[in-house]
Amino acid sequence: MSENPWFVAVTHPWAERVAYEKLVEDGFVAYSPTYELCRVVRGARRCRDAPLFPGYIFVESSDRWRDVRSTRGVLGLLPVGREKPSSLSGSLVAELRSRIESGEFETPSGDAWLLSLLPGADLRVTSGAYSDRIGKFLGRERGRIFLLLQLFNRDLEVPLPAHTVELVK
Repeated sequence: MSENPWFVAVTHPWAERVAYEKLVEDGFVAYSPTYELCRVVRGARRCRDAPLFPGYIFVESSDRWRDVRSTRGVLGLLPVGREKPSSLSGSLVAELRSRIESGEFETPSGDAWLLSLLPGADLRVTSGAYSDRIGKFLGRERGRIFLLLQLFNRDLEVPLPAHTVELVK
């Protein structure tokens, strides 16, 4: 990897792929890590590649950073509003890429196992106020899961972030 500086391009909403493809087409070295995002839509599981850093792309450029700003899909370079953008070292981007590709960097797809859960499954809360409590899975909505926990001698429906639970084995 060369030692040209890297910049962080800010993209238009949902335009990471368009901006990435145009940057590569224009001869830039760009990096836009993705992960597999799976959702259940109308009872069917659908998966697609989603950006790990939505709205951002890493771009290597020595003296053409002004050209990056005028690329289709790109709003500007970080920090926005300054004449010359801040740069990152190539070794930092290489380290990030290495960690992501080796699986050391946990991607949001780590919660994909929740898609196969059926109501009534036993889940353990791993962090927060209800840590180490076991409850029954009721359902999920907008990135949260709902558990039925026994609290104060009664059943209580509790919404929790999906990353704070694990399956009881």
